Amino acid sequence: MKKYVLLFIGIFILIPSCKDKNMESRLKQLTETNKALQDSIRYLKENLKSANIELEGYKLSPEKLCAGIEELQSKNDTIKLSDILKKLKKYHPESDQIKTVEKVISEIRIAVQKKAEEEKKKRMAAVSKLKKRVDDVQGITWYYNPYFTHYDNVSGTSIYMGKSSSAVWLRLKMSYAGENWIFFKSAYLSYDGNTKFIDFDEYKEKHSDNDGYGVWEWIDIPMNKELLSFLRKMADGKKVKMQLLGEYGDLRNLSYSEKQGIKAVLLAYDVLRSEPGMTTFEDIFSDEDLATE
Repeated sequence: MKKYVLLFIGIFILIPSCKDKNMESRLKQLTETNKALQDSIRYLKENLKSANIELEGYKLSPEKLCAGIEELQSKNDTIKLSDILKKLKKYHPESDQIKTVEKVISEIRIAVQKKAEEEKKKRMAAVSKLKKRVDDVQGITWYYNPYFTHYDNVSGTSIYMGKSSSAVWLRLKMSYAGENWIFFKSAYLSYDGNTKFIDFDEYKEKHSDNDGYGVWEWIDIPMNKELLSFLRKMADGKKVKMQLLGEYGDLRNLSYSEKQGIKAVLLAYDVLRSEPGMTTFEDIFSDEDLATE
């Protein structure tokens, strides 16, 4: 009797457990089915959207597609014109408008290329205007302003440019010439009340010489970003000065030729630095990397 009682108790315990497992399995199956249905609906919606877009493409006649090509041509908008051409070839492959749009795109590209060549020629004129000296041993071309030659034995300020096959850089030269030494240890440039201290190494970048008629002292230093920025503004200044100070001093106004010379070299530098593959001192060079003439 006890055996039967235990058997019935075991059966009653197992029945709810089996129901729970069946419900979990059924719920999982329904969840998966629901997800599959949602994915199918999403797929159908996307296909319907694509079909509607495709249908709209066929509804547009070649004339409607080309309605605004004159305006696009005036704006040199080859991107939108190419999109129109793509639609014409897809939806109306036999249309005569295809050749019309192709011709417009070709004319724009020819005109743009011609303008670019003219602008390049105009910009290169700024480079050809400079004096040039080629150092074929080091593979460097040196460019100088066309207004004067900055000899060591004259008082003046100038910049000049070096160019190799892959890099272009600038240098600044400031010099004093007179009957007596000033032994300058510091240098300054200024324009309209704005002053820039010119940093240099007195032992490496300061030079001096003399003859029977006078003495001269000068510095020849590499350009840096801060100095370049200052010179760009200084070149357009009204009152531009240079000052050299040491045991004695020398203060002078820059001449018209000196200011024009700085402008000319800066303009040519901007032209050469824009050439493909050209690296500038502003990109990677340290002061020690910048060669001197």
